Amino acid sequence: MQSTPPDSELSPDFAWAPYRPSVQAPWDTIRAGHLLRRAGAGPSLGDLRRALADGPAKTIDRIFHGESGAGAFNRQIDDYEVQGPNARPIDELRGWWLRRMIESPHPLLERMTLFWHGWFAISAARIGQPRAALDHVRMLRANAFGSFDAMLAAATRDPATLLTAEGAENFKAKANEHLGRQLLARFTVGDGAFTEADARDTARAFTGLFVRGGQLREVPREHDDGTKTILGQTGAWSDRDFARIAAAHPATARRITRALYRHIIAEDADPSDAVIDPLASAFASNRNIGQLVASMLRSNLFFSRAAYRRRIKSPVEFAVGLCRAFEKTVPTIQLGHALAELGQDLYHPPTIKGWAGGTRWINRQTMAGRINLARALFLGPGEIETRLAPGPIMAKYGDASPVAPAQRLLELLLQDNIPQATQAAGPPDDPAAIAFGIASLPEYQMA
Repeated sequence: MQSTPPDSELSPDFAWAPYRPSVQAPWDTIRAGHLLRRAGAGPSLGDLRRALADGPAKTIDRIFHGESGAGAFNRQIDDYEVQGPNARPIDELRGWWLRRMIESPHPLLERMTLFWHGWFAISAARIGQPRAALDHVRMLRANAFGSFDAMLAAATRDPATLLTAEGAENFKAKANEHLGRQLLARFTVGDGAFTEADARDTARAFTGLFVRGGQLREVPREHDDGTKTILGQTGAWSDRDFARIAAAHPATARRITRALYRHIIAEDADPSDAVIDPLASAFASNRNIGQLVASMLRSNLFFSRAAYRRRIKSPVEFAVGLCRAFEKTVPTIQLGHALAELGQDLYHPPTIKGWAGGTRWINRQTMAGRINLARALFLGPGEIETRLAPGPIMAKYGDASPVAPAQRLLELLLQDNIPQATQAAGPPDDPAAIAFGIASLPEYQMA
């Protein structure tokens, strides 16, 4: 892929048409690796080679459905997470989630769960109850590809959401207008798309809902069943009606479409309304999250120069991608601590807006931290006790010659011809040093 897109790649008709391999845009290792990074965290050599053989359409189908055994895998992890009187401590839950990301047969599901974690930005520090935080993330995972109406209805009745939004008490005599503003500004239409009257009537719709002991409690006598007007619609609305009305609003569709564009396609430039509008309009009509994500992943724009290496990996993407590439799980409680120091502490988004992402992931300190983490993962010593072992992976895929590891590791980790990668890769007979050198390059920080 070259560095600048032609004008046709930015026209909506071309951008959102399905990608078809051609002489100008072949299905090759570069595009297969790009897809597998954005739809998960990164491929193994086996993933790359199967994707190349299957082609983009079949590969994307598999990405959405997951591998066989994904359901059983998730049930097993779910069972581990809930052990204990109030689930597990947050650092253990964080570790289990990282393990799920590394080992999951359905990596796109975990990526989308992480996206929604940033959207709702529910922090365990503000909840004080690990089980409530765990249940919130489980709710996000259950709805990650489904109807946004259903997700919003579940999220706005979720104790963790209400606690974080300071909406644990909603009396009829004193509706919680702060909660109303939070639900409109943070989760749905956004600032500037609602009035104070909308916020007041949204708050009235939530009267009668309380959080007690980490559980949702409904008190019917405290619900205001009078007429309310929310975002231009009038009726005797409840919280469920709010979810339906706000989810269907065009401003909500545009916000979510733009956020997913940054997450899946590119974050270095804000797309024009002309590019966003076709997908936002479709999403406003059906609110089907999976269809919106599929439209992006299958598009010409996704496989074009306008999307290639146009995102910076988050710390979780950086580390999980390395573990998945070398098909090994490291101690994830230790890994969780290391990633928190790099700025991404799962279950603890830093603000009510989640993680800012983009260039904020990288500065002199965090880049040094990434290099130190890569050194610990491949070479040690460091806080991660288990090493990733590139040598056995190269042997597994038939690369036993002393020259092959460097080329195969470049194929695996960068899928591109980058001259300085070869220079920085390390001694040709030391796969771990080669992998460390590649993972430390600026190019590897790009998704």
